[in-house]
Amino acid sequence: MMAERTLIVVSDFDLFKLNEEQREKLIAFLEDVPPYCCVVFLYDTVEYKPNRTMKKLYKAVTDHVEAVEFRPADNSDLVVWIARRFKALGKEIDRQTAEYLIFTCGGLMTGLVPEIAKIGAYAKGRAITQKDIDAVADPVLSAEVFRLSDAVLQGNYDGAARILGDLLKMQTEPIMILAALGSQLRRIYTARMAIDSGKDKYWLMELWEMKSDYPAKLLLSAAKKDHGRLVRRRGADVPGAGPADEEREGRGRRGRAEAAAGASGGRSGDEESDPRGHHCGRGPLRQKRPQSGGGRYHHHTGRLRRVQRPGEAGLSPPPGGAEGAHRADGQRWGRVRHPELSEGCSPHGIG
Repeated sequence: MMAERTLIVVSDFDLFKLNEEQREKLIAFLEDVPPYCCVVFLYDTVEYKPNRTMKKLYKAVTDHVEAVEFRPADNSDLVVWIARRFKALGKEIDRQTAEYLIFTCGGLMTGLVPEIAKIGAYAKGRAITQKDIDAVADPVLSAEVFRLSDAVLQGNYDGAARILGDLLKMQTEPIMILAALGSQLRRIYTARMAIDSGKDKYWLMELWEMKSDYPAKLLLSAAKKDHGRLVRRRGADVPGAGPADEEREGRGRRGRAEAAAGASGGRSGDEESDPRGHHCGRGPLRQKRPQSGGGRYHHHTGRLRRVQRPGEAGLSPPPGGAEGAHRADGQRWGRVRHPELSEGCSPHGIG
């Protein structure tokens, strides 16, 4: 509070979405900022878009505010900068290791500065290696998720579980892990498509707007390891797909065909019709064969009746259909209630 100057930082505040009264107050403030005060409008998650239709506010911002955009450094410039920082610490790093450091810790200089200091203090030799980076660097979420998916592709499920456990210990939100993992799987799938169609890493770089070919090469390498664990395709198109995969796919197709036939609404010869034409909003009446015996289950009434086969004797229900009566074979006649039976449905159609 006793400093000569005052710094005010306003984060993610869209100046051009204010109402008219607020805009007038902001214009008056910008025109009368004290000389000892510096106001910074920081746009981190919100994009800065000047609106020229608001002429007064746009003129005040243009006259009194200077817009400065901080863009991430290009990969080539970042590699040179990393080498210069390590040289100041008496260390050396080659281009491939520098790209690995960028992939592991991200491409922001503010995050790389402390990581370079830690790695430089830890490394025993003059040359920095990937083992030095893995030993002390704090990886970003995208790098950890890539290692997680790569471990699954290699069949190293214990390693994948350890990586997931480390992410949860660092209090990473599960929804963020899931989102990053979904994004990574989509990238691996496109890499598999690139391999199948004969495209190279530059196609992936253009598709995902990559500034370096290092992550593109990692994606292609991961896609080559895939044997149908993550990138699933039909039949023999899956690398390494065997008869078991084809059999599962065939059963899936038959199941979908049967489900489609069941939902078509058509009646077959085995279906029992309702004399009154009531369906209770539940579709056509169907018979369901119980697990034992030759009974039939009525969709509306929930009653189970025994169908007497030729040659069987003494299996007809007693007169009046009394429940609990014994049959000739020693079993009991009863009634089964359907859990979804509606009260508005009249029991009918079965004698």
